Amino acid sequence: MNNDIESKLNELLKMKNDLDELKSERKQQEAIEDFEKKQKILKIYYWIWTAIMVGIAVAGISGMENNSDPYKWNGLFMALVGMQGAVMIKLWYFIKETKLSVLQGMKQLQIQLAKQAHQNGGHD
Repeated sequence: MNNDIESKLNELLKMKNDLDELKSERKQQEAIEDFEKKQKILKIYYWIWTAIMVGIAVAGISGMENNSDPYKWNGLFMALVGMQGAVMIKLWYFIKETKLSVLQGMKQLQIQLAKQAHQNGGHD
């Protein structure tokens, strides 16, 4: 009788450990998916703003070529703003991408440490 109860308890404990492991894996997968979604949105913003800045630069360059002398300065200004904006967008993207990568690494490390602590706690 005691052996039967003990075997059932051991089986339940094994099932609980398996469930905890599945939960941990699911949390890790959700974290990865969340960061991938954020990176996709970041890339979309990056390409939209880069296209806008390149469009401004191209409009400025064409304005310098096709207008009279007083308006060529306006074209030069637009071209410089567009090129400078493209550089600033690239820097912004690099900073945000680096931040997301660091946060993703920290989250994965946090999940791994929690998983490891749970495994060590279950064996004691």
